[in-house]
Amino acid sequence: MTESTVVQRVERNRRALAILYNISIACRGQVAFQPIFAAIAAELRALFAYDACYIAVCDIARPGFLRAALLIDEDLTIYEEDTAYGSLTSTLIATREPLLFTDLAMDRGALEGPALMFGDTQKVSRAWMGVPLLLGEDTVGVISLQSYRPGLYAASDMRRSFSKTQPLANPSAN
Repeated sequence: MTESTVVQRVERNRRALAILYNISIACRGQVAFQPIFAAIAAELRALFAYDACYIAVCDIARPGFLRAALLIDEDLTIYEEDTAYGSLTSTLIATREPLLFTDLAMDRGALEGPALMFGDTQKVSRAWMGVPLLLGEDTVGVISLQSYRPGLYAASDMRRSFSKTQPLANPSAN
């Protein structure tokens, strides 16, 4: 392993710990999902540009359902519990792999299932990036970021988001 590789890993781990620290401080004493999700969304906003953000945890006892989800679309915030998966969420959970669409509006026809829109349904998400939250062999949730501008996210952003979000699901692995 080269010195630059070691330095990159140390920096990545330092940033992941800083994110976990900031979230843990913001969530101190919280037992509900909504304030925890809001803290995660704020940390993601510091790292990525987005118009909409979706953070959800799976209901392990009820496959196909989310225990809780926070949907942020510009100035609108919606918190929901006990909702069914949408098609993109289902794909993230089933494949356990990040997904990237540089122009979701153009690629929508290739996807299975209807679009599940939230927030301002007059606006269509163009750039879309989603990652599963993994805990061991289980997918315990998802995070997606969306923009109304096509091409905002690239593969490098997806890799960066995946490396940032995995400590949220599995802090003991870092």
